[in-house]
Amino acid sequence: MGASGEQSKDTASVGLGYDALRHLGSLKPPIYETSTFVFETAEEGKRFFEQAYGDDVDADPGYIYSRLDSPNLRPAEARLAKWEEAEDAVIFGSGMAAITTVLLTFLKPGRQVLYSTPVYGGTATLMKGLLSEFGVDCVPFGSGDDLSALADDERLDMIYVETPANPTNALHDIAAAARVSHGSGARLVVDNTFLTPVWQRPITH
Repeated sequence: MGASGEQSKDTASVGLGYDALRHLGSLKPPIYETSTFVFETAEEGKRFFEQAYGDDVDADPGYIYSRLDSPNLRPAEARLAKWEEAEDAVIFGSGMAAITTVLLTFLKPGRQVLYSTPVYGGTATLMKGLLSEFGVDCVPFGSGDDLSALADDERLDMIYVETPANPTNALHDIAAAARVSHGSGARLVVDNTFLTPVWQRPITH
């Protein structure tokens, strides 16, 4: 425990987000292999799915389908958020699933994204292929480039930084990218695959 009574990251990484009483008293999170969950009635199931796919982001209908949520994800997400010093976390089936979801959610045709180079091959293909075909202006930048000179303040929606870069380990200045993104109202997205929150916490920059 810290001075404020808050769990340290070391302690949280083995216990946060898990309530044994919700899992028949199991001391550690069991592995749930199920894809679907039982409802009291068909009407309850219908209501749960409507909540899950609706606009109410605060709704917590419970477990309905493991593609959306499962008892295995919540402890992992809570512990990851603690390490990232974030408000919350979401786990995906793969890194590219996470990256694609973020880009397709927040980028629109006619808008601009600045992205660091070199960058993971799947991300580069997405930027230069699908997103460009959808009308998103994808502009690459190197570690020494002036982002404010590349940014179109009227159209900039996102700065995407992968640091250290794959495969060269090139470093990008997260704080410098944050200054440009915050100044224009754009989002800053950081791929922290190589260092993980154990060694680098982009949110603190």
